[in-house]
Amino acid sequence: MAIYRVIHRPEKYHDWNAIRDLLQYVTSPKKAKNGLIFGGALFPNIAAYSMEGLCRAFDKTEGLLLRHSILSFSPEERIDAWDAADIATRAIRYYEQQYQILAAVHEDRPHIHIHFVMNTLNYRTGKKYPGDRADYYGFLAYLAIILALLTSYFLKHTRPGLHLRSVGESASTADAAGINVTRYKYLATCVGSMIAGLGGLYYVMDYASGVWSNNAFGDRGWLAIALVIFTIWRPNVSVLASILFGGCYILYLYIPTGTNLAVKELYKMLPYVVTLVVLIIVSLRKKREDQPPASLGLSFFREER
Repeated sequence: MAIYRVIHRPEKYHDWNAIRDLLQYVTSPKKAKNGLIFGGALFPNIAAYSMEGLCRAFDKTEGLLLRHSILSFSPEERIDAWDAADIATRAIRYYEQQYQILAAVHEDRPHIHIHFVMNTLNYRTGKKYPGDRADYYGFLAYLAIILALLTSYFLKHTRPGLHLRSVGESASTADAAGINVTRYKYLATCVGSMIAGLGGLYYVMDYASGVWSNNAFGDRGWLAIALVIFTIWRPNVSVLASILFGGCYILYLYIPTGTNLAVKELYKMLPYVVTLVVLIIVSLRKKREDQPPASLGLSFFREER
């Protein structure tokens, strides 16, 4: 599966010296080994000078000056450098009608990837690229951390949170104590669905940079369920566990395995293997606080009184 992402480095993409360094990196012969570089200006100094001159001509030298994105191809897709070059030229032809853009195919890693560097200023209208605002949904990652910590506090230190936990442990007992089980279940389902929707929003708007494709999530949904089990139903622990899972999920991209696809698939199994190990350990310990809610997945029918 190809992955497209926009690189968010506002501290660099507001400075032309940093932009020149980026263009030097993108067009480096060590990265673009076959010289597969495309665009109006193939030399980094000329490209930077041309982009800077356009911004000065329109008096738009403030804010985000550059859009840097990467299209990566998994080794399983069997995309070679020339296939990637064809994709890069198609993208160049689309954007160069209004923007200064440069693309380079990098082959220095097991997975082939294309760097796109584009001036955010439209040379026809003098307006900024409209996708800039949609690119920066990175705040949702911080929002997810805040939500996890707030949820943990809510469940452990507030009366409604304790009521919700009691509904999860024994709905009939909670009902006998005067807790409205139906209301808590519906509210928990709705709020949980809203948070899941924010996760989907983050994936589309930040990870996939506003581009939707069918089956783009792949097995990530199951990975989220595995993460819940791994953290033993503790929202605060999920913050650290998600970092661990994310590292395991992309580990195969950074370990040299040559063309051995079987080894790469084994690395992709790591998050699930870790989850199974945790489940085995938890089942052996048999501590009550490590077990899932007793009424998880069970329907509740209120008895008449």
